[in-house]
Amino acid sequence: TASMVLHLLGLDTGRNAYRRTSVTFQLIVSAWCISRLNSGNRGGWLSRVSEALSRFSGPRGMLMLLWGLYLGRNLTLLLGLNAPHTSLRVGTEARYSRSFSRVRWILTALDAGVLSTYKIKWAPVRHTMSLLLGGLYLIFSRKAEIKVRSFQQVIDHDMIRACWQKGRHPVLRLVRDMELPTIPVRFEATVLRSDGTGIRVLVLFAGSTAELRHEHPGPRKMVLSFPGGGFVSMNPEDHEDYLSVWAKELKVPIVSVDYRKAPEHPFPAGLEDCWDVYASLMADGGKLVFGNSGAKSELQVALVGDSAGGNLVAAVTFMALNKPGMAPPQGVHMIYPALNLDLELWTGKRSELQNVSGKRVDQDTEPNSMTSVVKFMQDGVLPFTFMRQIGLDYLGSPPVVDPSDWRVSPLKAPEHMFRNFPDTYIHGGEADPLIDDSLNFIHKLQKNNKKAKTALHIIPGVSHAYMHVTGMLPEAKQARTLSMHWLAKILRLQPEYETSHQDPNKPEHQARL
Repeated sequence: TASMVLHLLGLDTGRNAYRRTSVTFQLIVSAWCISRLNSGNRGGWLSRVSEALSRFSGPRGMLMLLWGLYLGRNLTLLLGLNAPHTSLRVGTEARYSRSFSRVRWILTALDAGVLSTYKIKWAPVRHTMSLLLGGLYLIFSRKAEIKVRSFQQVIDHDMIRACWQKGRHPVLRLVRDMELPTIPVRFEATVLRSDGTGIRVLVLFAGSTAELRHEHPGPRKMVLSFPGGGFVSMNPEDHEDYLSVWAKELKVPIVSVDYRKAPEHPFPAGLEDCWDVYASLMADGGKLVFGNSGAKSELQVALVGDSAGGNLVAAVTFMALNKPGMAPPQGVHMIYPALNLDLELWTGKRSELQNVSGKRVDQDTEPNSMTSVVKFMQDGVLPFTFMRQIGLDYLGSPPVVDPSDWRVSPLKAPEHMFRNFPDTYIHGGEADPLIDDSLNFIHKLQKNNKKAKTALHIIPGVSHAYMHVTGMLPEAKQARTLSMHWLAKILRLQPEYETSHQDPNKPEHQARL
């Protein structure tokens, strides 16, 4: 009744203000009814109700009250009038594997706790409350789903940052750091922009400083990482869970760029930062990392990036190919990349792809089927509301640049720009809304470039951002190993790397990935 009255009065704003008004109204009405029950007036309907209730006093009355409340709450369910029940393993998310569903259950509970408390300014209280609520939501998982879905309908960049950067919670970071390998050389460096301001980079090297600075015969080699985060969040430290493992196993420097983020710094700020770092390293042979000892050496770079970082990897590679005298990277490795910000409803026709392992998405070669963005628009990790907000933050409204510009959507680059594109290796989740970007990019590259080596691995039952849960998800740990082998292949680190590692590209290992 209260809800109907507020709707008629036009007071239903769809926000918490409406709910508070509704609850206040019901409390006032119920308090008045209770006072009338004890007023002593006889003959009215309230007095008759009071006499009936007096028969159920004490423990029996309390039990009957609880029984009635439970009946009322579930009456529509008993009558078959309730809305369909949804969970992490039905509907759009039915494609999730059991292992990924378990991870989603944990992450959804943590997200519900984080979103409930992200506005609390004092960090100790915020961290304590978010962890306690997260533990509670692990038990009441349905409540966690409803909470997170509600926030997703009104999402903004602050909420996205709160969810995606929850790994910075002191307890969660402590748990993560316990699994990280020790990296002897870890330091920050700065690359200067044209205006004199600096771009911070994080350098990881599993050796001594003397080994890093020592002038070896042959080219210098490094992995240059553009970390993902939807162009709006996350820095190199948020990706150390897998970057540090790569540094330990590959024995080459891992350099990760802390580029500027939207909406404070919209396009093209982040792309310009990544380009400036790449161009600076290539111009002086990586002296920022390797030091000034010895003559200038050739620098060989493997570019790697996940999600938005994959977008920046492809764009920087195209920029290098377009700039006379600039050497392109030795190869690129993209992880669930976002390569098309000019979202589409239908897929185009694709010929059969080569070098694709893992499970294929349905109808991946048929024309006029729904794109993965539409098919998985209610994905629990990367729902469409997130992608819409990221697009607004990164490009603005109206956009500052055409979303089909190849610097924004590398997939839209003209076919002739693919002819000299370097070796490309990609892996992504079968249930990822962005998986079509990977399929289409590999198809376009194979069609226009017969020289480049390509490989695409699709992981069954997995969605987006799995590289951040390598400690909980077996598929993610296997993908991390596959990435190491691909990076070793790009930088020609075999055979020294393969002497202590099995190659996951061999048939006997592909079935596990």
